[in-house]
Amino acid sequence: MKLKNLENLIIVIHYFVSMYLLIFPILVIFNYDKFKLFNLGFGVVGVVLYALYKFKACPFTIWQNKIRRKLGLKEHESFKNHYIWRYFGFKVPVKIIAIYTFFSFVLMVARSV
Repeated sequence: MKLKNLENLIIVIHYFVSMYLLIFPILVIFNYDKFKLFNLGFGVVGVVLYALYKFKACPFTIWQNKIRRKLGLKEHESFKNHYIWRYFGFKVPVKIIAIYTFFSFVLMVARSV
């Protein structure tokens, strides 16, 4: 697989994981029971939280930056910040992103009990 295609695949996966983490807490707060993917994110969110704690970056961002280095492109500090800045003109501190991710994980645990 070409490196550029692999980078694009990582971007798409990263986007869907980000949307899941963004929408999930809202669905839990409004007690939306028809959403059957509550437990799907346990493993993914666990890995993301560990990487945020250990490496201060999401594993998808780390993988994308490795590929971008090989392609000779500029690395991104954070996936979300890159695209939030690109489309909305401001940045969110990585700590806030980590706290929100942890909040989503806590809601997943609470929802599954």
